[in-house]
Amino acid sequence: MELFTLNEILIILGFFSGWIILGKLLWPRTLIRKGSYSNQKVSIIIPVRNEEYRIAALLETLKQQGLTIWEILFIDDDSDDGTAELIKAAGFKVYSIPPKPADWVGKTWALWQGAKFATGDYFLFLDADVWFVNKGLEKIFSACFPYKGVVTVFPYHRMIKLAEKASIYFNLITLAGEEGSIFNHSAKKQNGLFGPCFFCSRHDYFAINGHESVKNKIVEDLAIGQEFTKNKIDIFTIIGRGIVEFRMYPGGIKEMSLGWKKNIGIGARKTKGFTLFLLIFWITAQLLIPLSFVYAGLWAGKLFLGISVLNYFLFTLQFWILSRRIGNLNLPEALFFLAMALYFLYIYIQSTLMLAMQKPFLWKNRYINSPD
Repeated sequence: MELFTLNEILIILGFFSGWIILGKLLWPRTLIRKGSYSNQKVSIIIPVRNEEYRIAALLETLKQQGLTIWEILFIDDDSDDGTAELIKAAGFKVYSIPPKPADWVGKTWALWQGAKFATGDYFLFLDADVWFVNKGLEKIFSACFPYKGVVTVFPYHRMIKLAEKASIYFNLITLAGEEGSIFNHSAKKQNGLFGPCFFCSRHDYFAINGHESVKNKIVEDLAIGQEFTKNKIDIFTIIGRGIVEFRMYPGGIKEMSLGWKKNIGIGARKTKGFTLFLLIFWITAQLLIPLSFVYAGLWAGKLFLGISVLNYFLFTLQFWILSRRIGNLNLPEALFFLAMALYFLYIYIQSTLMLAMQKPFLWKNRYINSPD
């Protein structure tokens, strides 16, 4: 009985730690500020590498925005598929760049080259798998110019296949790790930014030496966010629901596993102590729920079995409430949060072991070594 009680106390405490680290999603920053973006010279910089199966949505929404954009630069990072042809067919220009030097990661090289090509006073960096909804680009522009600093948008995750739903667990962990808990829900204390969509001035970008300052980093968005913070340039995060969306891994479970494996171990290393402690507590509490069921079923009786069921549904409800703000996860799918937690743990262990053994990560037909 004492073991069951201790287990339940840990589960309850873990449940509340989830609200502490992710409760900010209940009152996310929104695009409420409206500034004047007319006549502003904004360069949109989009690195691409083998994106022919995911770039169509971005191309279509860029054509539909109805804004006068100073320039849009697609930077081809040595694609060997039909990416460049698709971009040209949509009416956009593709910029070829020299082969990356050995001490650069491919994406950081493409981003740096794009920034050097750009002629605008402001930069909007986008990944190829994002797209805008409800005049999202206009909303981003109108929100960015009142700010003096970096604006980063966490895109709403539009998941199509059932297997893709597991990514929402990683999205929550990433958001918690980079923004911190509700106790430091402020721009100045951010731990990074979100690479799929961020906006900054040319001045601020080159003041930190841009992506050259993080040229060998696998998780370049986390690293460049820390460079901005180190140089006292504030970062403002906006949740992208109703503004910008993405579909991270349309290729399925294998692509998703490779993608998260290269990111999650490094991200955990960079997460601040208190936030990391609460994250571990939250995940551990979820994994204790099956133990609670076993103990209650074998020894503790129907009352305690009922308590275990209640805990399970409380975590399901919490997971759904938090997830639905950043992705299209429904309540029945949230019932499988334990399976998602186990998958997260499996990928995290693999990522951590590969970092410890200094093994390279495979991504988009390239092996990437991590200096972190």
